[in-house]
Amino acid sequence: MKRYGLVLVFVMATSFMSTKPVLAKETQMMSRLYNQNSGEHFYTASAVERQTLIDLGWQDEGEAFEAPVAGIPVFRVYNRKAGDHHYTSSESEKNHLVQLGWQDEGVGWYALASGTPVYRAYNKYATSGSHHYTISQNEIDLLVKAGWQDEGVAWYAVSSELLNAQPTTREIAISQAVYTQLATYRLEKGKPLLQHETRLDTGAYLRAKEISTFDTSYADQQKLAQHLRPNGQSFASLYQNLAITDFSDYAENIALIPHQESIETSAKLSITNLSNSQQGHRETMETEFFDQVGVGVFETSTQTIVVQHFAKK
Repeated sequence: MKRYGLVLVFVMATSFMSTKPVLAKETQMMSRLYNQNSGEHFYTASAVERQTLIDLGWQDEGEAFEAPVAGIPVFRVYNRKAGDHHYTSSESEKNHLVQLGWQDEGVGWYALASGTPVYRAYNKYATSGSHHYTISQNEIDLLVKAGWQDEGVAWYAVSSELLNAQPTTREIAISQAVYTQLATYRLEKGKPLLQHETRLDTGAYLRAKEISTFDTSYADQQKLAQHLRPNGQSFASLYQNLAITDFSDYAENIALIPHQESIETSAKLSITNLSNSQQGHRETMETEFFDQVGVGVFETSTQTIVVQHFAKK
């Protein structure tokens, strides 16, 4: 179940500061290594495995991509005769290779339903290292020019753009003020406090940031009204991109407020106008269905975008 609410606030604004939090990450960096003798590229999240191969003479090629710690399994199989590893998110492909004599080495890591694409290319003339995996389209293009076959997207990794996004100190201060105002509002209504979830803060901030890219076109305004992302997916898909999978339900409130100098008043305006809305915002803020909440704020030169994300574990 997903619930939504949008309110456009047109109004006006004391100062509140806070420390800057680190965005929550539930990911692991995948390393890429190269064997110059066999031509194989090897991918692993294990620092021990990586160092062992380096000690054996493999070339460390650095970070390949960021993978979630849960999600869609990417299987690893090994051909002992060729000395080659193969990676796939397809269980049927994995089973087929095992039937042909490849050794099943289990789940190597996990992938997402959407995010940064990891491309796969195939060299039909190679015995070892016949498949190559990369997030670089340029690398794929070079391999295709060299005669490799482009096999498209193998799986999706975590978007580095999402992981590296950081709110400003002022944006954090406003979001914390909004959370405080929301907690006060719920107490006044006799409702239990919601648990403050920093991962929802992350999602709400990223959501506010992408809302700032919407223009006044009919298509973008429809996406905003329906709580869709720029790619047309539900706002909740953002948490898949962040590899956050332990929430069962989500709801979203949005308040767009003309930019103010005052942090505290901006927070009060968002709560006041959401609570006065007739579009379900008040019900969402007062519901006892959800038990987690996060707040994100993104500011442009003209407006403050406040996003509340509610979730249930």
